[in-house]
Amino acid sequence: MATYSSTAELRNMDLQDLLRDIRAHEATTAQRRLHIELKKEKNSALYRFERRYVARLKTIYAEKMTNKEISAPAAKEVLKPKAKTRTVRAPKKS
Repeated sequence: MATYSSTAELRNMDLQDLLRDIRAHEATTAQRRLHIELKKEKNSALYRFERRYVARLKTIYAEKMTNKEISAPAAKEVLKPKAKTRTVRAPKKS
C-alpha cells in the first residue's frame, strides 16, 4: 500500500523520488478505479483522495522542474529580453 507524505515533505524530496512516487500512486489510482467500476470497492472517497494526491505530486514536480530550469546558468540568457531591431510604423495617409 502506498504511503502519503505531507506537502512540506514532498517539496523536500529529490526529483527522482518524486517521480517514483508519482508512478506508484498512478498505478494505485488505476487499480482503485478498476475496482470501483467492477464493484469490488465501494469506498470511492479513497479513489478521489488518491487522484488529488497524484495531482498534488505532479504539481510539486512541475514546480521543481520550473525552478530547476530558472536556476540554471543558461536560463539567464534565455530569459533576457530581445533587443529591438526595427521599429514598425503605421502607413502614411494620403
